[in-house]
Amino acid sequence: MAVVDLYTNSNVEVGKLSNSAFTTGAEIKGIVCVAELAAADSNTSVYRIARVGANMIPIKIEINNDAITSGTDYDLGLYKIGSGGLVKDKDCFADGVSMASARVMGAEVSGLSAVGIEDMGKKVYEYAGDTIGDKQTSYDLCLTANVAGTAGGTVLVRALFVQG
Repeated sequence: MAVVDLYTNSNVEVGKLSNSAFTTGAEIKGIVCVAELAAADSNTSVYRIARVGANMIPIKIEINNDAITSGTDYDLGLYKIGSGGLVKDKDCFADGVSMASARVMGAEVSGLSAVGIEDMGKKVYEYAGDTIGDKQTSYDLCLTANVAGTAGGTVLVRALFVQG
C-alpha cells in the first residue's frame, strides 16, 4: 500500500478556488422550531418549519416529538415559499418518520436520514431539484404528515446549515 499526503478536496489540491464550507469553514445558521400538531390535523397537512436560503448546506437536523398516536409517516423536505407554496421534494431529507413514539432530548431521529453520505454537501436548491439557473432565493423547510395520527403533540426540529 502507498502512503499518501494530499488534500481531500481536489480543487484545493490543484490550486483552484473552492467553496469555503468544504475547506476553511463557513458561517453556520441554526434553526429551532417548536410545532404544535393538533389531533384534528389530517393526512397531507404541511407544517412550514423555517425558510432556508437556496445556497445553504444542511449539516445536521434533529427531530424530537411527543408520542402522536398512530402518527406513523412524516416526511421532511422542501416546498416553494409561502403558505400553499407547491412541493419541490417533500421527503428529500427524511422519509417515513414515525412520530407514534416519543423522542426525548438525546433520543432524536435524524432529519437527514434520507440523505446519502455522497450527497452531504449539496446546497438546498439541489435537494429541491433545481439548478443554479432556476433556483429560488429560498425554500420552506416542511414537515409533511402522510399519516397524521389521532392525537396531537409537540414536535421540535433543530437544524444547522452552513452558508455555501
